Amino acid sequence: MKDQIFNKILYEYQLKRDKAQKQHEQNISVLHSRFPELAKLDDEIYELNLRLSKLAITGESDKMPEIKAAIDEKIAQKHKLLDLHGITPQMLKVHHDCQLCKDTGFIEKNGLYEKCTCLINRLIQEAYKNSNITDKIENENFSNFDISLFDDNITNEAKSPKENMKFLKQISYDFIENFGNKDQKSLLFYGPPGLGKTFLCTSIAKALMDNSKTVLYYSSSELFNRLSDYTFSRETFLKTSSKEIHDLIMDTQLLIIDDLGSEMTNSFVINQLFNILNLREMHARKLIISTNLTPKELNEVYGDRIFSRMVMHFDFYKFYGSDIRWKL
Repeated sequence: MKDQIFNKILYEYQLKRDKAQKQHEQNISVLHSRFPELAKLDDEIYELNLRLSKLAITGESDKMPEIKAAIDEKIAQKHKLLDLHGITPQMLKVHHDCQLCKDTGFIEKNGLYEKCTCLINRLIQEAYKNSNITDKIENENFSNFDISLFDDNITNEAKSPKENMKFLKQISYDFIENFGNKDQKSLLFYGPPGLGKTFLCTSIAKALMDNSKTVLYYSSSELFNRLSDYTFSRETFLKTSSKEIHDLIMDTQLLIIDDLGSEMTNSFVINQLFNILNLREMHARKLIISTNLTPKELNEVYGDRIFSRMVMHFDFYKFYGSDIRWKL
C-alpha cells in the first residue's frame, strides 16, 4: 500500500509537470502571435540546434563552430528583441510549483538523487490523511504533553505516576529513534482508562509521520468491523473499500490498535488478531497496542496462542495513577 501511495503522488507530480508545460507552451504561443519576429528567431534557433545535433552524430565536427556561432548570433538578436518589448526571461520559463526540483520530486546532490522537501511534505500530508488520526494528533502530541497532570505520590508501585510517565515518554522517544531497527520490539501499553495510553500512541504516531513514516490508527472495535466488512460483505463497493483498508492494515509501517478488549470478542476477532500479529511480525512491521486489560486478562480473553506472541514480540508497559481526564 505504501508503494501505491508513493506511485499515486509521483503521478500527481507528472500531472503538475504536464500542466506547467502546457501553460508554458500557451504563453509562448501568445508571445509569438504578438511578436512574429520572435517566433521567426525561435524557429531559426531550433533549426540551427537540430543541424548541430546531426553534425555531432555524423562526426562532422569541422562544421560545428560555424553553426555554434550562428546560434549565438540569433540568441543575441533574440535578447535585443526581448529587451525592446519589455519581455523578461522569467516570462519565457516554465513555471513549476517547486522551482527547486521542477516538480519532479527529486533533486540531485553529488551525483545522487534525493527527495525534494516538497515531496517529503507531500508524503507527510498523505501519511496524515491515511493514518485515521488527523484530528487527534492536532491536540494529542508531544508538544502538548503536560507531565504536571500526573501525581507525585508513590502508592503501591516503585515509582510515582509522574516518574512512571516520564519513563514511558522516554520509552516512546527511544521507540521513535530506533523505529527502523528490526530487533526493536513492538509496544503494549496497559492500565486503566484515562492515564495517557492513547495520548502516547498518537504522540508517537505524529512524530513518525513527521519523519515520512506511514502510520495507521484504529480503535479495536473499528478495526475488527473493517476486517469483518472485508471478509463477509457481499457489496462490491464496500468490499473494495475494505480491501484497501485491509492492505493498509497489513502494510503500513506502524499499526496502532487502541483499546484492545473493548470490541465484542469472538472467534473471528481472535483469528484476525492472530493473523495481524503473525503477518506483521513476518514482515518486520511494528505494532502499538493499548488496552485496559491486564496481561493476565489478555491471556484469558485471547488465549495462549496470541498471548505468547505478544510476550515474545512486545515490550509491556504499565500505566497507573488517577484518571487525568478530570484534570484537563
